[in-house]
This record gives sequence, structure tokens and C-alpha cells, in this order.
Amino acid sequence: MAKTAPLDWPLAPIAHRGLHDLSRGIVENSPTAVVAARDHGFGIEVDLQLSRDGAALVFHDFTLDRLTGETGPVRERAASELAAVAYSDGQDRVMRFDALLDLVGGAVPLYVELKSDHGRNATLVNAIVPAVTAYRGPLAVMSFDPFLVARVQDALPDTPVGLVSGRFDSPTWDPHVRSWSTRFALRHMLSVPLLRPAFVNYDISAIGAFAPQWLRRRGMPLLTWTVRTPTHRADAERLADAMVFEGFVP
Repeated sequence: MAKTAPLDWPLAPIAHRGLHDLSRGIVENSPTAVVAARDHGFGIEVDLQLSRDGAALVFHDFTLDRLTGETGPVRERAASELAAVAYSDGQDRVMRFDALLDLVGGAVPLYVELKSDHGRNATLVNAIVPAVTAYRGPLAVMSFDPFLVARVQDALPDTPVGLVSGRFDSPTWDPHVRSWSTRFALRHMLSVPLLRPAFVNYDISAIGAFAPQWLRRRGMPLLTWTVRTPTHRADAERLADAMVFEGFVP
């Protein structure tokens, strides 16, 4: 079993996809959102996708359609093409992972989520290993996909690795997670005893569920996503160790 490094920094609010605000032209996962969170002293959560030629880019969606003037899957574009893609709002362009690390520079904790199609493909893990190994600052990697969690633990034994989860209560929640049995296993984090992740990041709408609370009582740090309302903020303060927030400044 792979070594799981612990989170060895204080847990505090984490800006979901950076401190973004479309009313001010600041797009999620953009350089401006990252700098805003860094300058406020917040931890930063970002998402990574893989380019066609095997590079890691900071972007949440599997397609470019929602946030840019381009269309089509991210994974069908080369890294050089993606880095030239402008967001529909603001002046930023899609950012490479190494550029993200340069921007943060170890100033605040960074939580990197690896997006997955649950196809048991570790190419994205391989793409981040050199940069993470060289980085000097608090950084954790996490994923909804237990396979990727295990691969990161193998490849980066000195990096904290977490499991992201939630209710998975609809087959349309994630098009890559279709079967009832798979969603049941992910919801109840049945892989935790085998993986022994450094932390869990669980959906705020179900943060009071048995599985995350049982793990927290046993000493596992519990983060919760995505906190947007006063009610959810109160739940996060009561039932979790740190919130991943957006839409306000704590």
C-alpha cells in the first residue's frame, strides 16, 4: 500500500476555483482568480484537465463551450492551442499547471483536483509529477476517482492525496459514473480503507451523512464543497474542518 503523506498545514477556507467573480470579469480557474485568492490569503482549489499531447491545464469542464468562445472537448486540443484560448469574460487565457505553480509560489495552500473520466488512465498523474516534485509549498492533490488517488499516492508519496465525494444521487450528475453500484461505492467512500487518503472533501449538501462524519470522528480531516449560502457555511463550520467556498469572501 502506498504511503499517504498527511496535511501538515492549518486548515482554513479554500477558494473554489480561485476567488472568481464574473460580475468583475474574473473567471473560475483563471490566473486573475488565483491571484485574488492568493492575495486574500485563502487556500486555492483548482481543477486540472489533460491536453491532447499530455500536458496539464487548469480547467474544470470536459469541454470548452461554457467558459470560452471555443467548442469541443479539452482533450482534443494540444497544450499550445489551449494556452491560447481566451475566456469569454475578462482578459485571461487558459493556464498551464506550471504557470499556476509560479503564480501561487507557495504563498498559500493549493488543492489540485484531477478531473477524470473514470477510464483508469493515469496520464494526467504522470503529467503533474515533475512539477509537483519540484514545487516548494503546501500542495495537495485530490480526485473523485479512487484509481487516480491510488496512482498519485504511488507517484508522489510525499504529497497529501485526498478523495473527493458526494451523494452521486443521479446518473446525470457525472456522465462517466453510470452504474448504481459504482455511485453507491463512491458515495459511501468504500475505497477509503484501502486508500487511506490524507483527507476527504465531501459535498456540503450531504456533509452530515454517516460516512464523512464517521471518518471525521476517526481523525480524518474533512473538507466540504461547495459552500455558497449562509446555511451551508454554518453546516461547514459545525460538521467539517474547512470549507471550499465561492460567491462570498469569508
